[in-house]
Formats: sequence, C-alpha cells, structure tokens
Amino acid sequence: MDDNLGWKGNFENLYSYVESGIPALASIGGHVAALIGHTIDYSADVKPSEKGFIDSSQYLKSFVIMDDNLFPYSELGYKGSEDNSGNFYQPEKSIKSIKTAVCPLPEKAFLPAKQARKIAKISLTKLIEKFNLDKYKPFVTRFFLTSGSSFKKVKRKESVSSNDFLESSVSNISMPHFVWVMEFSTQDQYKNGKCMGEIVINATSGGKEEHIIYCRVRSEMYVVGEEKLHKGLNDFSQYRNNLGS
Repeated sequence: MDDNLGWKGNFENLYSYVESGIPALASIGGHVAALIGHTIDYSADVKPSEKGFIDSSQYLKSFVIMDDNLFPYSELGYKGSEDNSGNFYQPEKSIKSIKTAVCPLPEKAFLPAKQARKIAKISLTKLIEKFNLDKYKPFVTRFFLTSGSSFKKVKRKESVSSNDFLESSVSNISMPHFVWVMEFSTQDQYKNGKCMGEIVINATSGGKEEHIIYCRVRSEMYVVGEEKLHKGLNDFSQYRNNLGS
C-alpha cells in the first residue's frame, strides 16, 4: 500500500482488486486474512468527492474473508455491524483495521490499480467536459481488472439481449490479455446495474505506451486509432464477469 495515497486511496485500490476477483492478503491489526469477495449495501450513506465522484467502494458492506480463526467465508465489516465477524477478535477488528495488503497482479498485467485509476480519472474528467455531463453528477465510478477475452465474450452476449450495436462492436476491437475498466453511472443507474459510460485501459501496457483502448459515453464510442464514431443505446449493463472464463 502507498503511504502517499492515505487510507482512503489505498482502500479504493484494494477494493478494486477484490472487485476484480483477485484475492488479497490483508494485515488486520497484526493478523493476516485473505479477502476473497465482498457484499454491497446500496442504502449506504455515500459522500461525493469535491469533483462529484463516488467510488463504488463506498457501497461496501463487508469483505468476505478466509481466516484460520473464523469459519470459512466470514464477513469483515465496519465497526458496530452485526454481521462483522471481526467482533470475535480481541480487541475487535473491522474494515478500518486493515493496515496493509498484498494484491498480486495476474501474469502479463503490468499496470497497477493506482496508475490505471489515475489515467481513467483524467479521461473521465475530459469526457464530462466534452459531453457536458456535469448535470448528471455525482457519478459512481466502478473500477476493476478483467481479461480481454472475458470482456469481449460478455459484451457479445449483452449485444444479443440488448440489441446494442456498441456492445457487439467491442467484440471486434483488438484486446490485450488484461484490461482495466472504469464504469461510470448515476447513483440510480449504478443501483440498477446500468452504466452511462466506460473507459477501457490496456493493463499490459508500459509507461510510454498508449493506455486507452476506447471510451464510451451513452450512445457514442470512440476507439483509439479509429476515426469512426460508433452509435448505440444511452445506457448499458454493468460488467459482472470479472476475471471469469
């Protein structure tokens, strides 16, 4: 974890790895447990940043953990939560007890969450200005890593059920082994499993390579290196197959 990011910044990146389906080893007040999943509370009292963003980690209810001191698939929640298995520790542990974590990237994925998130946020800020999207703020941003093949496969399936041309267009884009994806939505869209847009980043790229693969805002999609503007539906489904086959 990066001391320069503070607890909040590190927590958002940790959440992104778990959201990606990547188990993380977390130090919880001198004890180590594996974070293998999470639960969500859509009624959580979330607070937008000054720029009008809500990271999806704010909706976290608990991490699902594997801990040799607890039953399998126990939940590590916030202090005071009845579902928090951290209540069994002495002293009590919670999500805020996480001091550090190790999150191994898959082979051929070289871009860490910290750097990829920065690239995505810069692109999102430009898109909001270009498409005059301030009126839709605050935006919920959901950030995760997935394989390029899984991403294309799911998009292809979605295109059949939604009749969204842009979803099928993704299957024709050359994808690397792994991609970082930032979805952004209004709060209502997020809670209903929908997105207003997405930014897809090459997770296998180095420092001097082009990172962005494509950006989508509502019915429009821009693919880097192409002049063609693709058209589709105004919103689309969240991706829910993180690092799946």
